[in-house]
Amino acid sequence: MVTVNFLDRGINLAGKQIQRQAPSEQIEYTVAMAPWVTTVHASAPVAPSILKVVDIEDPDTDVSGTVVAAGSLTIATASITLPLIKSLTLGKTYRVHVNFGDGTSKYEAIFLIACKHY
Repeated sequence: MVTVNFLDRGINLAGKQIQRQAPSEQIEYTVAMAPWVTTVHASAPVAPSILKVVDIEDPDTDVSGTVVAAGSLTIATASITLPLIKSLTLGKTYRVHVNFGDGTSKYEAIFLIACKHY
């Protein structure tokens, strides 16, 4: 499991963490929202979900069906654990969008995964 921490809500992706994952790996990512939000709600105002996973070279193409394993997200206070991310293509970078709410507001967290050998 890999934890991705969100410490700010900046729009600029350059400030986001970039995770590295080899093509043969299957990784379960946990998105930690604290101190951004203190509680992730199961349904209000939106149920947490992987909105989409896109290849940053082709941002209009959602590849979630190929790279996200079957399963559901798990919520624990201020974090969301995603289903396994798998079958990435070597040399590609992916942007993962996760929707969630804190009971009042709706948010979208974004992080990057670069597929490369270590």
